[in-house]
Amino acid sequence: MALFQVGIDVSRYQGSINWSAVAAAGKQFAIVRIGSSNNNGAYVDPYFLQNVNGAHAAGLRVGAYYYTYARTESAVAGGLTTFLNSLEFVDVEARSLTSLGKPQLTNLVKYAMDILNQRKWYAGWYSYTNYINSYMNASALANYPLWVADYRSSLGYTGQYG
Repeated sequence: MALFQVGIDVSRYQGSINWSAVAAAGKQFAIVRIGSSNNNGAYVDPYFLQNVNGAHAAGLRVGAYYYTYARTESAVAGGLTTFLNSLEFVDVEARSLTSLGKPQLTNLVKYAMDILNQRKWYAGWYSYTNYINSYMNASALANYPLWVADYRSSLGYTGQYG
C-alpha cells in the first residue's frame, strides 16, 4: 500500500529555514540529513539539530537520513556507527556508487537497513526515481519503506513504496 505525503529534504545546503513558512506551504514532513562523509570520514551536518527542532516546532513529522558514499560493508558499518543514535533513512543516490552494479549496491543498502532494523529502528531508504529505476533492485528492499524523491508534478516511479 502506497502512502503519498508532501515533504522536503533538508541539509546544510538550505541554510536556516523558516519552518513556519514550510508548514504553511502544506509540507507534512521533513527528512533531515544527519550527515555524510568526505575524505576525513563521517561528519554530522551542522544544521541537523536546528532543522529537527524547527521542523518539530512547526508541527511536521521528522525523519533523519545520512547521505552515503559507502562502497563496502565496513564503510556502511562505520557510517552507521557515527549516526546510529538519530538515524532512520539511508540516502543512496551518489553517482560514484553506480559502478558497483545493481546487485552489490542493493545488497549494501539492504545491509544498512538490516543493521538499523536489528537496532530496533524504523529503517527505510531514500533515492530519486531515475536512480532507483536504473541502479537499484527495489523489490529486493521491499521489506523497508522507500521515500521516493521526485520533483516533477507527478511521481515517475511506478514501483512499491510506502
